[in-house]
Amino acid sequence: MDNCREMKYIYDKENKIEIVLSNLSKKSYALHNHVSVCTIGIILQGSIILTMSDEKRQYVKDETFAIPPYVPHGILAVEPYSMISICIDKTILQKLEASKAYVEIVKLLKHIGQYQK
Repeated sequence: MDNCREMKYIYDKENKIEIVLSNLSKKSYALHNHVSVCTIGIILQGSIILTMSDEKRQYVKDETFAIPPYVPHGILAVEPYSMISICIDKTILQKLEASKAYVEIVKLLKHIGQYQK
């Protein structure tokens, strides 16, 4: 990833899937939600504090998180972080067995993360 750019977005319109690559980002996001999208992410470097609804938790290297559709969430950059997130339309997830899909997506993100280091 180009060090001059903190974020890279890849969107597959046909399958309604977006991948977001954050490279040593210092960007924080205020509380918001995504309509109809489930987000699964993995921290590759650094750490963030993820607020979901009223709960806060710090995530560090190799930890994953999942944010269901419509759930208010925000990210606080504790330090520069690198992260891969995949955003999947809920209609696609409804067609899959959710727990198996999560496991496979996390494996994929970890695999992609190895090439980002």
